[in-house]
Amino acid sequence: MLFARIHTTLPFTLSLLLLCLYGCSTNSASEKTVRKSSPPAVSANTHFPRVTLEHSPLPASDAFRLLGEKAGGGFVLMAGLEERPVPAANWQKQPYGDVVNTYAQELDCLLFPASGYYFIAPEGYESLAAVSLSAALPERYRTLTASLTLGAKTKLYTAFALISQVLGITILSDNFIAESPCGELHLEDLPLGIMLEALLQSARIAPDSMTLDASDEYLFIQAKENIQPKDLLLNDRSLPAESSAILDKRLPRFAIPPVSPDNEAALFGAESIPLKDALLPLSTQAGIEIVCRRALADIPINPFVCTDVSLRTALNLLIRQWPLPSFGYEVQDNRILLRERAEP
Repeated sequence: MLFARIHTTLPFTLSLLLLCLYGCSTNSASEKTVRKSSPPAVSANTHFPRVTLEHSPLPASDAFRLLGEKAGGGFVLMAGLEERPVPAANWQKQPYGDVVNTYAQELDCLLFPASGYYFIAPEGYESLAAVSLSAALPERYRTLTASLTLGAKTKLYTAFALISQVLGITILSDNFIAESPCGELHLEDLPLGIMLEALLQSARIAPDSMTLDASDEYLFIQAKENIQPKDLLLNDRSLPAESSAILDKRLPRFAIPPVSPDNEAALFGAESIPLKDALLPLSTQAGIEIVCRRALADIPINPFVCTDVSLRTALNLLIRQWPLPSFGYEVQDNRILLRERAEP
C-alpha cells in the first residue's frame, strides 16, 4: 500500500491522506525515441528546501517517496522506473536539485526541470518533457491549484477522478489513456494545467499521441486514434422538444462509483465495472432510467467524476471513454438507451 494525498488551495481548503493501492503495471502510452540530448541544468526550483535524509538501498519509488515525505519539493518519476535500485544515501542539507539529479544519474536517466517539479525519464523519452496543456485550458481552470502525491502504478483514471472530486470540476479521458499507470510523484501547490502535464508525463503519454477537448463544462483527454464524435445522440432529428429538454437538465453529480462530494477515499482502490452494473447508480444520479443493449452490458466503465454537467454532456462523456466510434444513445419515452450506432 502507498499513501496518496491531494490538497487544494481554493477559497475553501480540503486536505486528506488516503490509501492508494498498487495496480498492475501495463503501459499503453506511446514511446517515441529521439536523439540523445545533454541533461538540462538543475538550477530551476531553487525555492525547494534543502534535503536532509538517510536511507539504505531502495527501489526508486521508495527513495522518491521518502524524499517527498521528508523534504517536499516536487518530482515526477516516469512509470516503469519504480523498481530500479537506488544506492544508500546520506544527504545533509543538500540542494534539492542536486539530490534528484544524483538519483536520476543512478537510475541511468535524464533530469528535466519543470515549473514546480523535476521530471525523471530515461533516454528515448525526451519528447515527454514537451507535454503542454496549460495554454489550452479555458480561463475558469487557470486559477485552480492543488497538491498531489501518488504512488507508482496508480491509474490515470484514479488521478483524474480524485482531482475532479476535490476541485469540483470534470476531467475524463478515454480508456487508451485512462488505464495507463503513473509513476511515483509529489507535487505541491501547482496550477491545474501543470499538474495535468506532470501526470501525463508520468504515465508516458507523449504529446503527439493525444488531444485535449476543453470547455467550461469539462476537460476530456483522448488518444489521437480515438475518433469518437463529441455528440453521440443518435435520434436528434426525431426528438420532440420536451425530450430534448431532458438532456439540458443539470446534474450536480454523475460518477462511478457514486461517491458523495466529501468521500474522496472511496475513489482509491475503485476499479472498472461492467456497464450493466453501472446502470442503476447512473440512472439514480441522472433522475431518468438508463438502459443498454445486451451487447454493451460487459463494456468496462472506469471510475470517473462529473460535476455540474448537463445530462447530454454526461452521456457523451460516458460513451466517449470507449475508444471505438461504434456507440451512441437515444432518448426514448422516460428512458435513455445506450446502443450500437448500426443496429439490425
